[in-house]
Amino acid sequence: MSIVRFKRLIKKKWFRLRLAQLAFGWAAFVLAVSVAAAALFAGKADAHDPDEAVYYKYYKNVRVERGDSLWKYAEEYRKTDEQSCREYIDEVRSINHLEGDNIVAGENIVLPYYSTVYVCSVD
Repeated sequence: MSIVRFKRLIKKKWFRLRLAQLAFGWAAFVLAVSVAAAALFAGKADAHDPDEAVYYKYYKNVRVERGDSLWKYAEEYRKTDEQSCREYIDEVRSINHLEGDNIVAGENIVLPYYSTVYVCSVD
């Protein structure tokens, strides 16, 4: 179809009406697909089980004593049901910018720990 013929068609009322119908049809189709997708993928929110303990994450500064290791701290401070010792050690290394698993007696390190008690401090 040439441009001249297309311009003539646009001037005709029936053609403009048909274009409007097609545009409305596509808009309705897109809206229907969007609503269907939202309904399909929208699930109910998982509510917290009231019997399950809620853990809060805190940090403490610890002075390393002779004989201490990251593995010892991991066994003492990690959240046992959700975190492995290796994951805890990797987190401690990241927080303290440690290159290896070795720590030196006398240095201070920051350790994350978990508690079911919520502490709110206003400073």
